[in-house]
Amino acid sequence: AGLEPMAPDLKSVTDLPKYKALFKDDEDPAMGRFYNCPTGWSCEADNNQRLKAYGLSASYTNFRPGTGAALDSAITSAFQRRQPIVFAYWAPSSILGKFKAIRLEEPAWTEKCWKTIHASKVDDPCGSASPATTLTTEISGEFAKSDPAIVALVAKVSLPLHDVNVAIADMADKKTPAADEALMYLRRHPEMWKSWLPPQQAARFEASLK
Repeated sequence: AGLEPMAPDLKSVTDLPKYKALFKDDEDPAMGRFYNCPTGWSCEADNNQRLKAYGLSASYTNFRPGTGAALDSAITSAFQRRQPIVFAYWAPSSILGKFKAIRLEEPAWTEKCWKTIHASKVDDPCGSASPATTLTTEISGEFAKSDPAIVALVAKVSLPLHDVNVAIADMADKKTPAADEALMYLRRHPEMWKSWLPPQQAARFEASLK
């Protein structure tokens, strides 16, 4: 964006204490401000534990916007004004499709430490990233028997997370119907669906998109 980096050495959650002035909390200037999820959300409780695990409670205010819309507004405002902000978020999402955020490094997921983060209030949690979410596609047994070719196709479909973020953002901003967004994606990314289909079927499908 033509801006000089404000924190070129900020790579990990363990680096955050030395950058608290960059993310200054206007209501408590001696502290940085960490934008958590709204109170009561599962991610808010997880992040409460992470602040303890990463030793950030002494240097960052645990700021919880009142709603998801308020969190989105704070993030959007910071990016539009080109101001630094440190926040928690999830993907896929329209916010991460609109703005180029940088994910800070944190300890890898382990079952042992995750138990001290998720649905926990222990005083001495150990750091852990969230586990990857597994999304499944379910179909009826009767359909699977009737059209195995379609089942084989569905089993191959996989979309990069970044692409999903961008599509969601486009749908949100332009009010694009899901079917129209899907059609545009297929036209823009033939390299994706060509890996899902046999060559002859791919050729027929490509012709149908024109």
